[in-house]
Amino acid sequence: MSQRFAFTVGRLVILRATFVATTLVAVGTLLAAPAAAQQPGVHYRFGAQPPTGTVGRTRLEQGGPVQGYFQPVQISGPKGVLIGLPEQGDWQQMSEGAVNAGMLIGKPYRIKVAGMELHPGRECYPTIEIIDRTYPPPGMERRFPIPVVLNTDDLDLAMRGLLVTRVVYIEDPNQAIPGTQMKGDQLWFDAGPGANPLLEADQLGRPVAIVRIGGRVPTNAGGPDWEFMYGCPAWQRLPPPVEPATVPDVNPVPAQTARRNGPSAGR
Repeated sequence: MSQRFAFTVGRLVILRATFVATTLVAVGTLLAAPAAAQQPGVHYRFGAQPPTGTVGRTRLEQGGPVQGYFQPVQISGPKGVLIGLPEQGDWQQMSEGAVNAGMLIGKPYRIKVAGMELHPGRECYPTIEIIDRTYPPPGMERRFPIPVVLNTDDLDLAMRGLLVTRVVYIEDPNQAIPGTQMKGDQLWFDAGPGANPLLEADQLGRPVAIVRIGGRVPTNAGGPDWEFMYGCPAWQRLPPPVEPATVPDVNPVPAQTARRNGPSAGR
C-alpha cells in the first residue's frame, strides 16, 4: 500500500441535533485528558493524525451504551459519484446517491468511491471511524444519522495526493455558528494550518466521527487485503431516514456565510 501524506487538510463538520437538546451533553466530552480544553499545560490525548481506529477504541474503553451499538450513518457525495461499503473482503455493489448504514462504534470502515467527474476512471478509498454515538429519542434513531458528506473539493484534494481529515461533531449550543444548514449542504470550516481538528472539535462540542479522505490506495493486484479493509467490520443496511417536519427560517443564513465567519476566521 502506498502512503501519500505530503500535506494534510483538517476540516470540522457540524452535526446539528434537531432532536432533544440534552443529547448534546448526554455523555459529555470524552476524548480529552481531564479538562484539557480549560487548563493550560494539560496534554491532549490525541495528536493531529492518530492512527485510524485509535480514538474509537479509546471511546469503547470508557464504557457506556456504545459497545455493539450500530450508529446510523448517511454517506453521500456529488451527483454521479458511486459509493460502496466493505463486505467479505471487497466492496458491495456500488450505488449512486446516499448510502444509509448502521456502523459499529470503534471500528474503521474503508469505503470505495468512484465516478468522480473531475477524475474519470479513478477511485478513492476514504475511511469512516465512528467514535461516539448520538442519543435521539427512542424509536427515532434512524431519523437522525451522522452525515458523512464527500464533497467535490475534498475528493479533488485527495485525488491530488493530499489527506483530508473531517471531524464531525455535535455542536455545543452555547458556541453554535450562526448559520442555517440548507438541505443537501453541510456546515464546515477549516481548522487552520497546523491545527489538530480533533482537539478543535472537542473544544466546540462532542466529536462523533472522523472521516479521512485520501492517503492510501490498494496495491495488491489480486484485490484489496484484509488489513487495508480493516477486517471488513460488520454493518447494517438501513432504509433512508424519514424526513422530519421542519419550519422554514424566514431569513436563513447561507452555509457559505457560516464557513467564512466560523471559529477558524480568527485563528
